[in-house]
Amino acid sequence: MALERAALVEPLSCCLNGPGILNAQPGDRALVLGAGPIGLMHAAILKARGCDTVIVTDVSDERLAYVRIWPGPLGSTRRRNAIEKILDAVGARSSTLP
Repeated sequence: MALERAALVEPLSCCLNGPGILNAQPGDRALVLGAGPIGLMHAAILKARGCDTVIVTDVSDERLAYVRIWPGPLGSTRRRNAIEKILDAVGARSSTLP
């Protein structure tokens, strides 16, 4: 196995365990903070487990570009409009928050 691939074994192992611990189910909605390699792994696994909406947020447009070309319906957002997109995804309104 190439060292580049071997270096991802441990992070992928952690990502595979996370959705199980969270008990992610088909129809759930998820938020992933960070569009780096580990965040993208989490997003892919959550979609594979059947989550309807997976929003990935990051402050880097370069990292969010990877989310936008991802196969399947993933939402992406920058920090400045993340709260509105998250509230829309969960069906809440900011006026209902304390």
